[in-house]
Amino acid sequence: MSYKTYTSEFKAKVVIEVLQGDKSLSEIASEYNLNPNMVRNWKSEFLENASTVFENPKKAEKAARRKEESLKKEKETMLKTIGQLTIVQGNCGS
Repeated sequence: MSYKTYTSEFKAKVVIEVLQGDKSLSEIASEYNLNPNMVRNWKSEFLENASTVFENPKKAEKAARRKEESLKKEKETMLKTIGQLTIVQGNCGS
């Protein structure tokens, strides 16, 4: 069974219709042949992330770069530890 994927534009359109309140969520879901629970999830996700629309893109980009650098350092540390454990384990087996 394959799942249909929806564009972010389509999801936003559906959620905005729900938020306008002219029709019930169930009516809108039925109109688009969607599961009402999926539309509820889209609405929740939309509302949770709404504040990001007003964020400074440069600030968000800097935060993303810092997170990426942090993850790279963490990965390097883990690889170094794995290498050290491999060497220790190899010496124990001799």
